[in-house]
Amino acid sequence: MSYEDESYSTTSLNSAYSAAQSAFQSNVDAAMCSDNYSGLLSLYQAVYKLAGAIIPHKSSENDGIVEYQSCAGGLSTSKFGNTYDDTYYVTGLNHADTAFRNGDALIVNSQKPVKWFECLL
Repeated sequence: MSYEDESYSTTSLNSAYSAAQSAFQSNVDAAMCSDNYSGLLSLYQAVYKLAGAIIPHKSSENDGIVEYQSCAGGLSTSKFGNTYDDTYYVTGLNHADTAFRNGDALIVNSQKPVKWFECLL
């Protein structure tokens, strides 16, 4: 895995990452990220629990694939709230859940990606 300014990164990758963060911060008005890879009960759940546990992430706050800090793209994590009516939404969903593959949780407000998207419309 290549992290900015670390051993597998290059000067070119670091510059591209910095440019991507700047573009993201200037153009994104809403985002959904996750700080917990457990997610919704689904066929994908075990896969992302395993990925979250064995992929050498820098942080345990990830969706099984993408770290929360990386998803936030340089935005302050203080902008994120854990209910579906927050424009910047930090969830307890895995990577597949944040792609709307498994719908919403019945009760847990930090696990309602579809409802979050509907609130943005």
